[in-house]
Amino acid sequence: MQEVGNAVTVRGAYKKYGSDVVLLGLDLTVGDGTIYGLLGPSGCGKTTLLRSIVGLMRLDAGEIYVKAGRKNNVGYMPQELGLYEHMDIVETFHYFGKLYGMK
Repeated sequence: MQEVGNAVTVRGAYKKYGSDVVLLGLDLTVGDGTIYGLLGPSGCGKTTLLRSIVGLMRLDAGEIYVKAGRKNNVGYMPQELGLYEHMDIVETFHYFGKLYGMK
């Protein structure tokens, strides 16, 4: 069930590739109007979770609710498309923030 005030709610997310479990009962809420980042080592499930949230991948178990109604109404930009080699991460955030009128 979608919680009031949350843009995304994930409950009990489970995903396995062969014998490798990358999501094991993950619960997550992202509040309305927030910017949320996922940090972790390669292979820990960040991309799997994001691809599941936007509807590009199915979980083996669990539920995802997106306030936008349809998952394809959620924007997603993989790291390899969103970073510029000549800018560090802080400069990148400032750049995209200015593009969207954020202060």
